[in-house]
Amino acid sequence: MVMGLFSRRILGWSLGQYKSAELTHSALVKALSHRKVKKGLIFHTDRGSEYGANLIQDELLKKGIKSSMNRPKSITDNIHMESFFHSMKTECYHGESFNTEDDLRFALSYYLDSYYNIMRIHTGIGNTAPVIYEELFA
Repeated sequence: MVMGLFSRRILGWSLGQYKSAELTHSALVKALSHRKVKKGLIFHTDRGSEYGANLIQDELLKKGIKSSMNRPKSITDNIHMESFFHSMKTECYHGESFNTEDDLRFALSYYLDSYYNIMRIHTGIGNTAPVIYEELFA
């Protein structure tokens, strides 16, 4: 998942059986296709090895994006993503089981594209949904 911190909008995501630089790169490329990259943009992540991989770091460098990672043993540095994953697990698939990866992909797509970004209210952005919040400042 790649979130725009300003609006809390999920800009890109990928699903696969294993975390990898390639999977992360796919989500990053999707996210960048939604935004014009401005000077000073920061891509902040936890300290997962996939984020430090050359594939990711080279993409960030190519786009002029600064890489930033959590301080060691400091989980609060990435609190917005931690909060998002808690919400997604609770609201999207807690107690559910999926027969196939495609079933899970469909559920995630609906949750992210039709609910979370469009309708879900966030107190941190003035009790609005991410897309609406962005439109207020467009």
